[in-house]
Amino acid sequence: MKVRVPTLLISVLFLGLISVQAVIRLQAQEGEAEQDLSLLLPDEEGKILVAAYCSMCHSLKNTLVGSRNQEQWVNTIDKMVFEYHAPISEEEVEVISSYLEKHAGPKNPIKEIPMDINTVSREALARLSFLSHEDGQRIMQFREEKGPLSDIEQLAEVVDTETIKKLRPYLTIHPR
Repeated sequence: MKVRVPTLLISVLFLGLISVQAVIRLQAQEGEAEQDLSLLLPDEEGKILVAAYCSMCHSLKNTLVGSRNQEQWVNTIDKMVFEYHAPISEEEVEVISSYLEKHAGPKNPIKEIPMDINTVSREALARLSFLSHEDGQRIMQFREEKGPLSDIEQLAEVVDTETIKKLRPYLTIHPR
């Protein structure tokens, strides 16, 4: 099945007028770091289509915390096509809905963004491509041994400061 990405979007990306990251970044609130939500999308067929189409009208965050099966994603995409005139072909609907069912479906480990460091699952942490498997393991073990963290900076005991800096936009601590 051949899938096309909208010609205008391709042209704008190739000309360098905008980057894929610019399409899928969530603007930071004052005092917060910007989140590159593309880091939470696994690199598989459908990623670019999801990033491009879903972020045309709303934050990619809405998509990433979804928990729909493929049929529900198809219905959602159909609504975008028929009610809001999203330029998505039938082939693209299949690719997008399959990707989303797999990565933002009922087994989606991401329930919120930013994710609470005290409750985030191993699977959700694994979605952060800059975080090594070993770093994720150390964070989970540290949390299990120390109990709930009160500050993300406590992770300095198990990961370097550069990793903490990268984690900050994606993690939070909810009050207990």
